[in-house]
Amino acid sequence: MPSEAPLLQTEVEKPQHFTYLKEFRTQQCPLFLQHKCTLHRPFTCFHWHFLNQRRRRPVRRRDGTFNYSPDIYCTKYDETTGICPNGNDCPYLHRTAGDTERRYHLRYYKTGTCVYETDPRGHCAKNGPHCAFAHGAGDLRPPVYDIHELKTVDQIDLETISTSPSSLEKEQILSEDPKWNDTNYVLHYYKTEPCKRPPRLCRQGYACPQYHNSKDRRRSPKNNKYRSTPCPNVKHSDEWGDPTLCESGDSCPYCHTRTEQQFHTEIYKSTKCNDMVQSGYCPRGPFCAFAHVEQFDNDNNSVSSSISCGLSASGCLGSISGPIGIPPNKIHQRGSVGSLSQSPPSPFGSYVHSMLPLHQLSSPFLGHPSSSKYPNSFTEINSMSPRSAGPQSPHSLYNNNNHHNNNNHSGDRIKDSKTKITDIETVFRTACDNWKKAADDSLLKAKKADEEKLHAVKQRDEAVSQTQRLRQEIDRLKGGPYLRCLVKANEVESIPITQLRHIRQQLQSDLERIDKVISESSVKCVACQDKTKTVTTLPCNHRVLCDSCTARSRECPLCQVKINISHVKP
Repeated sequence: MPSEAPLLQTEVEKPQHFTYLKEFRTQQCPLFLQHKCTLHRPFTCFHWHFLNQRRRRPVRRRDGTFNYSPDIYCTKYDETTGICPNGNDCPYLHRTAGDTERRYHLRYYKTGTCVYETDPRGHCAKNGPHCAFAHGAGDLRPPVYDIHELKTVDQIDLETISTSPSSLEKEQILSEDPKWNDTNYVLHYYKTEPCKRPPRLCRQGYACPQYHNSKDRRRSPKNNKYRSTPCPNVKHSDEWGDPTLCESGDSCPYCHTRTEQQFHTEIYKSTKCNDMVQSGYCPRGPFCAFAHVEQFDNDNNSVSSSISCGLSASGCLGSISGPIGIPPNKIHQRGSVGSLSQSPPSPFGSYVHSMLPLHQLSSPFLGHPSSSKYPNSFTEINSMSPRSAGPQSPHSLYNNNNHHNNNNHSGDRIKDSKTKITDIETVFRTACDNWKKAADDSLLKAKKADEEKLHAVKQRDEAVSQTQRLRQEIDRLKGGPYLRCLVKANEVESIPITQLRHIRQQLQSDLERIDKVISESSVKCVACQDKTKTVTTLPCNHRVLCDSCTARSRECPLCQVKINISHVKP
């Protein structure tokens, strides 16, 4: 066995990363063996409870190869029992529960940014405390490559690969096929065809627009019609299972993978991208299923420039060093799914907070902004108190024109926001209606199955009863297999006279039959029970044998006395 250097790599791992790479799900939980583990349901324990949750520790040997592949799955591994015929020495990836061997491999662990936010405790809102993706730049780590990958990409800058391995592959794909820059093309063809590249030359993630396994595959929306609702046979709780578990296959009207749901026409680009909101950059680029905000920024900038030019031409502003601030991009008002329940913010409040500081304007008659939430001029315009009429100063003239334009813009922005919120509500109302319809269909099917079961049980009972009646009728017609006998003595008086007569007649018939059998058997040979008795034995003088049996017998069958003489009687 070749010598191994645990976690050999170019950079020293952070303590928390090293702990997860070395120990996560590699040992069985001792509390679970004592039935005391409180992290079993939901399963968030650091150790494994069942064998199919066990993860092998990833190691890069001294020769530069991994102890098991980070990309190629083992075909002999049993996902139910967690047993592989090759054991721990298997050179291929085991598809454990949660795919932990791949996610926590030296090649992939914490090499990409998580698309979900963190909760107040600092845990991933989707994957919990053991998220395999990085939350923030400080949580990222460079991937560890084996010797084969390093030889394949030796002509490329290794530092660029270690910082953004998926971005390089994504840019290469986009440069080779510019059609992937089209959103409609991505919506129709992303992850619908199998990847033709070798596994070692493909990251098998979002950067590759082709699928690599059944869990990564997406049915083409052109050839298959399905809803955005997850298939109940595939998705259990928050985990997506194997799509082959669904008996309907590609004809199933529900989603089978997370990719199918995210890139569904009802869900695609319906919520904003967290990476764009937080950092202004999304590593997925055109392959991101969430909405980016650049287009809204461009719209706002164009509106800002037009307003600035109009005010400058009117002579109200004079020389302005920068454009007037425009409210934040519209997509922020659209929000995520959870923000639909909140009331929209005040247009004037968002306007004031988004304004650029007035000291950036070079007009000599503009002072510093007021410390109040709303400008003084806005208060004066809406004030109903009398005041002396006189010529307006340039300051008040600017404020009046400025707020008039901004009020109009705020009204348009509110209308656009309401329209977008209405569209989102329509989408999710449709999804809820589909879920409700699916639930109603399931209830109807279950009710129908119960009715069919009750009907089948009723038919079975009727068939059994009819069979018993037919058997009794057959026995009655054949005379019955048994002799008649009286019922209990205390029940005779309660039997009708007609039935008693019938019983007496049957008993007489049975007695005659018994007498006939007795009389016939009394003349038969005791030994053979076939021929008639014809011989009388001496000295006992018993007539019990026939001629044939007498020659073979030495004793009388009745008294066991030795036969001396036999006499044949006619």
